[in-house]
Amino acid sequence: AASQADGIPPSDLGFARISKVAPEFDLGPKLRPGIGLYDLYDLRKDASSPELEALGDKVALKDRLLAEDLPVASVFHASYETPEVRDVLRRHDRYAVKAAHRHHGGRGVVLVERGIELRTGKPITVEEVQAKIMDMWPPDPMAGQPHCIEVEEGSQQMQCVNNAPVLDKSLRPAVIVEELAVTWDGRRDLLADEAFCFVAWGRICICGIMGPGGVWAGYFTRDGTPFFGQTMHKESGSRDNSKAAHRAPIPWPIDLRQEVVALAEKTAVALAADFIRVDVFPNGGRPVVAEVSIVSGWLGRANLEWGEIDAWLLGLL
Repeated sequence: AASQADGIPPSDLGFARISKVAPEFDLGPKLRPGIGLYDLYDLRKDASSPELEALGDKVALKDRLLAEDLPVASVFHASYETPEVRDVLRRHDRYAVKAAHRHHGGRGVVLVERGIELRTGKPITVEEVQAKIMDMWPPDPMAGQPHCIEVEEGSQQMQCVNNAPVLDKSLRPAVIVEELAVTWDGRRDLLADEAFCFVAWGRICICGIMGPGGVWAGYFTRDGTPFFGQTMHKESGSRDNSKAAHRAPIPWPIDLRQEVVALAEKTAVALAADFIRVDVFPNGGRPVVAEVSIVSGWLGRANLEWGEIDAWLLGLL
């Protein structure tokens, strides 16, 4: 905003790849001197518009990404009218079923590979998948509310993260059945690894990686430099800092990592977002956009208390 006031487009500052944000992302009228990261986060979290709602709705988001010629997982079925998907599921042995209006770290998602639910490793029938979708179909009672977990089992100490903006309350129920991504090296029997890339003005700051099988794998910068930081999902990885420097870097080939970075940046530029998290599946060398988040819970004000992501890393963002 300051550069534009001086007649200098952000794209001329040597970092940004977009010169003007989309109106739905423009916080300019709400800015004030001395505003900080958490203030910006709160402004964005509380923002709402039909355009932003379309980014939170997984069905509408797919349509938008396809219109922008961005690769996404193949959609087998999508509906705002009914949660009934049994006939669709019987035609596929591998799929992801999602309640398109629900967020909070995978709630509202069922991932199936030949009758096995990949997140639990247990058998699941089509009827059981349908029952889960029926439970997910009503409006999300947790929309816009913190998602809390117990810090240590039995401790009764809760850690809460809100990775869902206020606009989630406005999303109408929907279901989507889509192709299930594979791991970076093509494995089908594990949860696919996923990159959570924070993109500012069209350039990646960092990507956090959930490795195959849902195990936290670490971070890398835009040029691929790996670095250690606290896990973004505490419940999904060790907080042990010992021997951090000896942990293996993310094993993706260089060209695959570059493709993931390029896709995340291309997505942010297409959406004309000043700051956004773009989630990408490397998907066996065929990266696809999983979803986007206009706010990310790891950057919320609660981080001041529980330190889910390192303070120095927040400073970088």
